[in-house]
Amino acid sequence: MGAAEGNLTLAVVSGIFTSPDFMAEFGRRLKERIEDSGFRVREAKFVMPYGDWTAGKLKQAAEAALDAVVPVFGGRRLAEALAALADGGTEVALVGHSGG
Repeated sequence: MGAAEGNLTLAVVSGIFTSPDFMAEFGRRLKERIEDSGFRVREAKFVMPYGDWTAGKLKQAAEAALDAVVPVFGGRRLAEALAALADGGTEVALVGHSGG
């Protein structure tokens, strides 16, 4: 079963220093546009691998910098979230912003 049959999950990933709903409206509109093109989206999942703006800028920046070399913080959390989304054979479309 492919994306045209409704087996597509949209993963929208926020970067560092963002509000909790920073990518929510973008994700909703992107889902609508994908569906208007004839595809069915099973789920739109919003992922914040470094937390939101309450997590602390220095902590988020340090984690993102280290992840550029070895994915141990947000990179690992994102990989785990994507693996869970892909469970069951769904196709995952990944869209990210900044450190996302």
